[in-house]
Amino acid sequence: MKFISQYILLGIVIIQQVRSEKHVFTSSLLACMENSQLSSTLFNVTYFPDTRSLYYDIDISTQLSGEIIAELEVFAYGHKVASKQISLCNFKLKQFCPIYPGNIRISSVQELPEEYTEEIPSIAFEVPDIDAYLIAKFYRNDTDFNNGSKQELACIQAFFSNGITVSHVAVQWCSAIFCGLGIMISMVFVAYSKLIFFERISNVALYLLLYFQSVVVISMTHVHRVPPIVQAWVKNFTWSVGLINVNFLQDIFRWYVESTGGNPPLHISSTTTSILTQKRLLKEPDLIKRSANTLYGNTNTLIVKGIERVAYNVGIENTSIVCTVFTNILIFGVFIVIISAVVLIVCYTINKRSKPTNRDISFKYCKQILKEVISKYFMLCFQQLMIFGFWEWTKQDSPAVVLLSVIFVLSSLAIIASLSIRIILASIKSKQKYSNAKVLMYGDEDIFNRYGYFYTMFKFETFWWSYIIILQTLLKAIFIGFLQVSGKAESISIFMIDAIYVILLLIYKPYLDAFTNVLTIVVSVVVLLNSFMFVLFSDLFGQSYSVSAVLGVLFFIVNGLFSIVLFIATIVYIILCLLGERYQRKRKHLESLDVVEDKNKKRIDNEVIVQTNEYTRSTSDDFEEPPHIANQPNANCSSISINGLDSDNWVESLVSLQFGNRENLSVDVPDVSLYGNDDNFNLNNEISSHYI
Repeated sequence: MKFISQYILLGIVIIQQVRSEKHVFTSSLLACMENSQLSSTLFNVTYFPDTRSLYYDIDISTQLSGEIIAELEVFAYGHKVASKQISLCNFKLKQFCPIYPGNIRISSVQELPEEYTEEIPSIAFEVPDIDAYLIAKFYRNDTDFNNGSKQELACIQAFFSNGITVSHVAVQWCSAIFCGLGIMISMVFVAYSKLIFFERISNVALYLLLYFQSVVVISMTHVHRVPPIVQAWVKNFTWSVGLINVNFLQDIFRWYVESTGGNPPLHISSTTTSILTQKRLLKEPDLIKRSANTLYGNTNTLIVKGIERVAYNVGIENTSIVCTVFTNILIFGVFIVIISAVVLIVCYTINKRSKPTNRDISFKYCKQILKEVISKYFMLCFQQLMIFGFWEWTKQDSPAVVLLSVIFVLSSLAIIASLSIRIILASIKSKQKYSNAKVLMYGDEDIFNRYGYFYTMFKFETFWWSYIIILQTLLKAIFIGFLQVSGKAESISIFMIDAIYVILLLIYKPYLDAFTNVLTIVVSVVVLLNSFMFVLFSDLFGQSYSVSAVLGVLFFIVNGLFSIVLFIATIVYIILCLLGERYQRKRKHLESLDVVEDKNKKRIDNEVIVQTNEYTRSTSDDFEEPPHIANQPNANCSSISINGLDSDNWVESLVSLQFGNRENLSVDVPDVSLYGNDDNFNLNNEISSHYI
């Protein structure tokens, strides 16, 4: 196969390498026609341009006989860049002239003549994740190429790589550490400290993490072919869904699957199996008829795509994928709980010398905070657990792994369902008692402390937006987990789900502040664009591969620039929060507010008066927006008088008091009867529990 090794160089029109010495290589040789008379058991070829040395180790099986002519075509990004016809006898190798049916094994090093190497342009060694390949078609020596009656005997295809890649360990670690700290803040410090500063940072970090997850999730669709640069970029964020390769854990998972009735493969460590990350392995050894652009695997060539492709790129065997994800989620979850417990113990110890009521409060909320941390963590991991759990039901690595997936899926669904139902029941109860669905949700301290994180990042009128997010996540998991056999159905379904979500997001703008709304809208639009690109990658419209290749480069540019902008925007936002001293407590305990109820006070319709030591403002409009003391960050609030407003308006007014010193704050509520008489409803809790 020396002639193929030489003409691989023609396909490397755009190649370089990341190591100290430039090189280009290929490790897969695939059949590109049905019943091809040539296939490979092993195909490893590496070329070093500095010395013009070609290292090759190939083992092929052929049914060809006699003198053979090869027609070679080289493609880069879907465009043909070179074409040539050559006789195998020109290479003066006894194995190929004449060629005989059987196995051919060659392993050697050779220096290539300049007539081949000089055809490679200088730019060939500067492009990362090159998308180039060689197609070789074989004919009998007496074939007439002019009359168009040539009979194709075999067709093989080899893909090239130059070693340069956009997947980098530094990117993986930086993104993981940044988002990991955000998760830690979200899970631990927000739950205990209730500081607005931590709340804002954790929200932004979580949105960044969700974006990284969306990039990996869309790449799990079982599409026809994903450009190499897209696969490499996605590899930077596979940690976000739990696909983290730890060698000793992989050995444990392999043993576990085998000991519980499974049959774990050793494709990654095998020296006799070539792997191509484009399509799945054909289940039967016989070749199945496919479209013209389809590649064919055999017993020595594994062709993967979808979830298996993403896992292979990080070095995880097919049967270890589910165990890897579940284990990493558990390990990190235990770590979060331990950190939470340590923080609670430290805080309780610090408050040990304070008055007994404070110690009682710390003890009282300890269990509640841990429950909140666990619930938030399950919500964060809900998408991964659903996708890999559903997928395991169809793949069935072993009975034990299937049972584990059932436990994880049902547990996650039970936690999310329980949380959702409790909030719905609270809103129904509030509506029945106070004619307002939000009174208990924001006024009952127990409900707010338990479930507030589920809806407090949204506006009052869109507190239900979490249900939209859960529904979107669950639908995506169903399509990706159960439809790994159909990339077209997967990709178009995901695209429609993302499109509907973006439309609803633009209509409702559910988040509290403008920055978060803009951030989520932009992220969702980028996710929608990614979904559309994968629809094209699925070959749904039958376009040429050159379209997909160009879109692959566009995918990297858009997502790369967006990730950088998102990182910078997040850092700038954190700095602005620090400079603005926006780290105020998001909840005040009862003793921090002195609430004065005067039911007999005369109502002054549609008037809100906010008084401070330096500043007084009065409005008598329709109260479209509550008064914000945010405009006076140094204001020293001494009293608030709210008159003539319905329950929603005065509650929103209290929520607006997010800055300044609120010591000795008195609130005058004119008509408490709006809420009825209920001993279980404490107006002080209603006021003290609110925050922005």
